[in-house]
Amino acid sequence: MRSAIGMLDRKSYDEAVNELLDQVEFATAEELNEVQASREERI
Repeated sequence: MRSAIGMLDRKSYDEAVNELLDQVEFATAEELNEVQASREERI
């Protein structure tokens, strides 16, 4: 049995990945620094 990804050609795969990435919110460097700082305060 072929995987779902195996059934997609490269262009379709790239388009699907790009579509997912468009929907994902990534943390900014500032937000990551705030998380790191709050973790260090707990130690």
